[in-house]
Amino acid sequence: MAALRMKKNLTVNMTSGMPSLPYIKMTADLMKRLRLKVEFSRSQIKVEAAQPDLDWTYNVEKDFSAASYWVIYALINNTKVILKNMNVPSLQGDEEILNIADTVGAEIMLYTDRIEINGKISRPFDINCENTPDLVPALGVLALFCPSSCRMRNVKYLEFKESNRIQALQDNIKQIGGKSEYKDDVLTVFPQKSYRGKVVDTFDDHRIAMSFAMAGTRISDIIVDKPDCVNKSYPGFWKDFSDWQDVQKDKG
Repeated sequence: MAALRMKKNLTVNMTSGMPSLPYIKMTADLMKRLRLKVEFSRSQIKVEAAQPDLDWTYNVEKDFSAASYWVIYALINNTKVILKNMNVPSLQGDEEILNIADTVGAEIMLYTDRIEINGKISRPFDINCENTPDLVPALGVLALFCPSSCRMRNVKYLEFKESNRIQALQDNIKQIGGKSEYKDDVLTVFPQKSYRGKVVDTFDDHRIAMSFAMAGTRISDIIVDKPDCVNKSYPGFWKDFSDWQDVQKDKG
């Protein structure tokens, strides 16, 4: 994006195994939709230097990363969640949460104006997370309630996010009575028969906070420390969470 303000064209050469590649591709694809001159491949990006003299009206997609927590809610509570006005197919790599939900046993129904997730967990998962790192904290919580151990592969870059998310996940899983292992770039979670409510340390990381909030819908007395960290990506999360809990209480 900065190339649009440069005096000369920009070329970015990317190494093999570039983490979070779908986020880079999403940026390039969106720039193309806005009629900017961008060439993208797995090894290189070229952007023509220019300050665009264009007027844009663009309907920004709803965030699949934020929506993923409600998919997890549907799965671990064996209930139905409706996501309104989500783009499928999407520019976003975290659309993969729908395939993961299908993998563990949910029923996914796609409509023109909504996605319906009928939550159910009947199978474990073994997933390459290289292209969907933001899903890993939520998947770690999902794994707590699967019928057998779950593996999240290629997660080493999570050590360098808003927190060391591998450590944050493992520490909190242990805190609530769970078990996990991190070895050779693979995080494995071993589901237990029961868990205990404890204070969850978010490490001031929004994704850790939202993920363990979902765990708290199944495990009594979980307290999320520093809850305001969700403001980074989802300022309305706690209101939505509270509203949803009220709806579930009204259903009995």
